[in-house]
Amino acid sequence: EPDVVWTSPDQAVYTPSLVRALLLKGLRSGTPVYGFSIPFVRAGALVGAGIDPQTNGAQAGELTARMLDGAPHNSGGPAAPRYQVAANLAAARSLEIALPDAVVREADVVIGGRDR
Repeated sequence: EPDVVWTSPDQAVYTPSLVRALLLKGLRSGTPVYGFSIPFVRAGALVGAGIDPQTNGAQAGELTARMLDGAPHNSGGPAAPRYQVAANLAAARSLEIALPDAVVREADVVIGGRDR
């Protein structure tokens, strides 16, 4: 039995029906799932991280504007990727897992608790 199922964003493997089956099996067996996106966590994964397309596009636009203004692509250092972390308190309760307060506090999205 695995301790956790770690998913990656491979649409050839993780079809919607497989995701549903994986999350259901995880809840029934008590195995937490790490989701590769915020919607995956909303669907029932315990925790996960993902990139918000709007934020990602804004970051690409900022980088492009700097380069068009003549700044080298690495001026000011490399841009840190902007991502969101999500925690699913409803899944944690179902799995009888107590997520550390720091994880919940630092999460950008908390399902079954508070969203910010």
